[in-house]
Amino acid sequence: MKKILIGICDLGQGHVNREKLLIELLIKKGYRLCLVTMNQKDFNYSGVKIIRCPVPWIATNNNGIDFNECLKKYNNQNFYKEFIKMCIEIEEFFEGIPDIVISDYEPNVAQYAYARDLKLINLEQQSKFLFINEQETNNIKILEEKSRLKFFFPKSDLRIISSFFPIKIHSKDNVIVTSPIINKKMLVKEEEQFVLVYFSPYGYENYMFLYKKILKMIKNITDIKFKIYSNLVFEDIKQKNIEFVKFNENFKKDISRCKFIITTSGHQLISEALYLEKPLLLTSFDTFEQNYNKKIVLKNKLGDELVNFNAAEVLTFDKNYNKYKKNIRKYNKKNKFLDWEKVFIDNIEEMSNK
Repeated sequence: MKKILIGICDLGQGHVNREKLLIELLIKKGYRLCLVTMNQKDFNYSGVKIIRCPVPWIATNNNGIDFNECLKKYNNQNFYKEFIKMCIEIEEFFEGIPDIVISDYEPNVAQYAYARDLKLINLEQQSKFLFINEQETNNIKILEEKSRLKFFFPKSDLRIISSFFPIKIHSKDNVIVTSPIINKKMLVKEEEQFVLVYFSPYGYENYMFLYKKILKMIKNITDIKFKIYSNLVFEDIKQKNIEFVKFNENFKKDISRCKFIITTSGHQLISEALYLEKPLLLTSFDTFEQNYNKKIVLKNKLGDELVNFNAAEVLTFDKNYNKYKKNIRKYNKKNKFLDWEKVFIDNIEEMSNK
């Protein structure tokens, strides 16, 4: 039985959802799995070992790593001690070392792979920013993304990059671009007359002001039904056309059923929306990744951007959303990607047999 160590960054729902699909695929194939993550509660699989190991927060700015800010975030935690404990637990569980190591944006298992000279697959979708030519978008430099990726993963035996937009690989690195990692079985194309609003858990601390702007905007719209996915509580909003829902298994169903989506510009939800032909009304966090994702959507007219955060923007978008829907269909027909499941299994089998 092949032994696989998987590192999972769970700072956002996108990471968690992608990794769950990969884990379930590997379980079906009969692999023995050990997971390393910060929040064990996100994962519960029979026979799968789960190890908690904290990830040091790596702050960045337009010059790359912001070492002064990193120091403030460490809070006297002994990350080296936690890392060593993790290594011991891994080898106790496997009664030896794993055959292969996989990580999205979890650096501890990458360090373990380097220490044991094991094959490492990096499947973080943000790795695409190592291979695009654009250096800046909305005054945010790409160096922010590149420096963090290189700091966590100075080398990989293979990078598997899932993307909703094409990437030209000009590097000699071993890189494969695949379709977005989404569960098509849970995404059934339907349509009801409500708008889904997504408040990413990743942004609760720093982007509450953004969520409040969106709420203020939709409070002035009474003839559209809104379903807001958030684990936050907003008790001051009690309109019949606004429903708050905590994240649960119905989230995917509601993405399938909604008319269009108001959201920040995370890769995962955009990927799912485009597969389902759901137009996107976007804002973004202050990261290169989200601003670049938004730029791709706007460039291809797959949706629009919230600029003034007023009711008129939403009503205009609602009136014209069929135009964006047609553009999404054209975009999907034009851009074809390798199947992520086949790429993962074929390469894991090949690399673990060497």
